[in-house]
Amino acid sequence: MPYIGHFDLSVFFSVLQKSFKKLTVDASDIQIINDQATVCFKAEAICYNDTIVKFSGQEIFTFDTTTALILSVKVYHDTKAIAD
Repeated sequence: MPYIGHFDLSVFFSVLQKSFKKLTVDASDIQIINDQATVCFKAEAICYNDTIVKFSGQEIFTFDTTTALILSVKVYHDTKAIAD
């Protein structure tokens, strides 16, 4: 289920930042079609036990075309890299 609306998205990004000691994300291959933007990403995180985790994936943002505000974000990535 996507995070929908300003409050839910801010909760999502806040929890993501707090999940790691350090998180670096590089975005690439940004494509915008109608009310959606697709972004590929590669991330490297340092966990609180100093383990380094690398993962990649894709985010799909849906916008309100009238206000240009983000309505929802869907993130697709291999959860095994983070779970290990």
